[in-house]
Amino acid sequence: MNKNLETIINRLNETGQTLTPLTNGEVEKIEEELGRRLPEVYRTFLLVMGKGAGQFMRGSSAFYNDFYDFKVGVEEIILVNKLPQLPKDSFVFWMHQGYQFAYFLLSDGDNPPVYHFSEGKNQLNYQKIENLSEFYLIELKMSGL
Repeated sequence: MNKNLETIINRLNETGQTLTPLTNGEVEKIEEELGRRLPEVYRTFLLVMGKGAGQFMRGSSAFYNDFYDFKVGVEEIILVNKLPQLPKDSFVFWMHQGYQFAYFLLSDGDNPPVYHFSEGKNQLNYQKIENLSEFYLIELKMSGL
């Protein structure tokens, strides 16, 4: 397992967060719809806490019941902010309060770089975060857990 993800899971367990996983079948259904395998770090996230993780990422849309609704919100942010369109193999996995979102490329390996945008920061493009597990670690620190 990825070291950052292991750290996050341990911290969530230590602080009594309830982690609600997706089943293998639910993850496989997502992959079937995409026509490709999800990155390993994201698969692990889904299989450990894909339906919720207590206070972790509270206020953000980051779980299974959320990501089918991202398309309209992301398209609006892109249009309003005159951002470049997302690549064809992008996967939006996180939104926050309708003014931030993050995605990775399905073709970028098991712990892909993350591209993040936030309105109001005078960003003209997407901020790159080293990898998905680092993104989750940043979210853990921001959660105060």
